[in-house]
Amino acid sequence: KIISSTALRAKSTAELALKFGNWNSDFSLDSDIYHCSTDTLQTILAKQNPNINYICLVGHQPTFSFFLNEITGENLLAFPTASMAKINFPINKWKDIGPRKGVLSWFKRPRELMSFKTTI
Repeated sequence: KIISSTALRAKSTAELALKFGNWNSDFSLDSDIYHCSTDTLQTILAKQNPNINYICLVGHQPTFSFFLNEITGENLLAFPTASMAKINFPINKWKDIGPRKGVLSWFKRPRELMSFKTTI
């Protein structure tokens, strides 16, 4: 499932990822992502169906850097525009997400994604 901010650039980025990643995913827009807090992102995820195995959030800085650092305990200083991170969660329900519960599997900047797109 892909959940994107309603902002034009975020929506366009999500649509490009869906197209070029050949993802067969549901796509939805959530206006709460625009100018949100890390708590709001956790709330959005917590509301998702526990049968969904993968969720791609598309949003904005600096919230996404803060969220990534908080949820994984990593100390990444920046999350450049159009970057992607994969976080694995050893949980059974999205509502169980919390600080330091995620494990950063990978982090890719835009220039790294073109060769990476077929292996996601």
